[in-house]
Amino acid sequence: MRTPRRSLQQFTMAHGLMVLAGLITFLTVSSVLRDRQETVEVIVASHELVAGSGLEVSSFETIQIHADSQLVGQLATTTDLTEPGQLARDLGSGEPLLISDIRPLETGNALRTIAIPVWRSTIAGLGLRIGDRVDLIGLDSAGSLRFIATDTAVSRLPGSSSTGAFGSEAGRESWITVQVTDQGALDIALALRSGDIEVVRSTGAATLEVAAPVEAS
Repeated sequence: MRTPRRSLQQFTMAHGLMVLAGLITFLTVSSVLRDRQETVEVIVASHELVAGSGLEVSSFETIQIHADSQLVGQLATTTDLTEPGQLARDLGSGEPLLISDIRPLETGNALRTIAIPVWRSTIAGLGLRIGDRVDLIGLDSAGSLRFIATDTAVSRLPGSSSTGAFGSEAGRESWITVQVTDQGALDIALALRSGDIEVVRSTGAATLEVAAPVEAS
């Protein structure tokens, strides 16, 4: 009579361990699934962006954050990029885009982007980075040397993939792109037809106006 009792006791303990193991597995899986469900997808800049840039999905990448984060209501998602818009402030690579960073396109005074040929040594010498502010010096319609644009943002720089076979030579011609107004774009185009444009770092200092025309050598 004692043997059946021991068998029943052993069976009950084994059964209990199996149930306990199953319960632990269930709770673990449920916790993982719950954690996955409690995340939201937001976007961060995939590279440096400057204020005034158009907002394109290709300029951002998605990351997951917890849904209970206090920032969720302020962070933008890919659905916020369905309408044309502009960036209201500079963004560093990996920095999240806030809903408040998105502004509608301003048709009246929207900035334009123009490419300017410069020497690669100029870029290296000034240590230019995307988002830096520069002043541009060139000739106006009267042939006078003057600042044709001031405190303008650098929006693009040549990368290693765009340097070409001779791109490693510091003295070879290269380019930068800057953001300017309509009038600034016209002034730059005119200056480029008259000669080269010199790029200097913008410090906020007052600019000089050269009244006398520059004599051709």
